[in-house]
Amino acid sequence: MAEVLYMQDRIGEVFSGSISAVVPFGIFVALDDVFIEGLVHVSDLGQDYFHFDEKTHAMLGERTGKRFRLADRVRVQLVRVVLITTRSTLDSLAKVAPPTRRKNPAQAALIIPRS
Repeated sequence: MAEVLYMQDRIGEVFSGSISAVVPFGIFVALDDVFIEGLVHVSDLGQDYFHFDEKTHAMLGERTGKRFRLADRVRVQLVRVVLITTRSTLDSLAKVAPPTRRKNPAQAALIIPRS
């Protein structure tokens, strides 16, 4: 619960982090400064259809070729925080983009598991 309250006070802020896991439904991002890990859902990675590649631990954009890989650096902007009590998670709407590859971040859903 403390993570939820803390993150609600940080809406609008941009965080840097690293992709800590790539799964069929999205990417997990470990935020640097707040030591919280969250999920960016695959449907929110950008205006493309992303395929999960288990062998390379990557999400690959079908049209653009844009790739999100394990350990890539990304930036996310926290837009909204919603507490889901049945799963004890923090569901936040964010924007995500690798800082060195894109200037305009795409929208993404960031789900931060409660510890």
